Amino acid sequence: MSVQHQQWMAVPHALCAVAPSVQPPSTKAQPDYYQRARLKADSAVSIGQSAQSPDDWQLVASRWQQAIALLQAIPPDSPQRTHALTKIAEYQGHLAQAQEQAQSNHPAASAPVVLELASAASQTSPRVFPARIKRRIGGTPVIDVRFNGSQTFEMIVDTGASGVAITEDMARSLDVVTVGVITANTASDKEVEFSIGNVLEIAVGGAVVRDVQVAIAPQLDIGLLGHDFFGNYDIIIRRDVI
Repeated sequence: MSVQHQQWMAVPHALCAVAPSVQPPSTKAQPDYYQRARLKADSAVSIGQSAQSPDDWQLVASRWQQAIALLQAIPPDSPQRTHALTKIAEYQGHLAQAQEQAQSNHPAASAPVVLELASAASQTSPRVFPARIKRRIGGTPVIDVRFNGSQTFEMIVDTGASGVAITEDMARSLDVVTVGVITANTASDKEVEFSIGNVLEIAVGGAVVRDVQVAIAPQLDIGLLGHDFFGNYDIIIRRDVI
């Protein structure tokens, strides 16, 4: 009886060990491939907006190539496969344009290279709030942005964005409470849902905006500072400050 009991007990353990291996390996990979591809595409568009040199355009082309590769990795039985094939064709067109710009002797003109914030409220003696550019991602300025008077994060200055988007890590650190969901178009896709919340204050180089709505974008690894912050300021981009 003792031996039989031990054998019976061994069966469930064997089943428990085997069970996880029968799960379809693509279940979690499918949305991950698609989300990562969208992130790469958004990055390509953002960098392309301020690309100046052949190296900048090579970086843009690299982002499109990465986005295409991620979409091609989506399994054939995925419900996202058909949409992915459409996106692949679209992204290949953008890739060809970026490669053409990279090989051109006359790269497309873009904005100046230093940024200066001047308040539009005072026409007679505008106040200037300089903010140092720490680095660039494909030519796009990255600066320090202070939230709620205490926490500072690096963010991309995205003058083409209508709002402010923060990463999930930023949202957790700032204890942002989700108050709703919005649907918006991104550079690479349409009708994408984002959770939204509010922060008490955003400040850059002395320029302060209070009670700002922010979108929480899980596909971002760095935040985007857009028109909701810059709306009341004139922006001049210089070499090493904004």
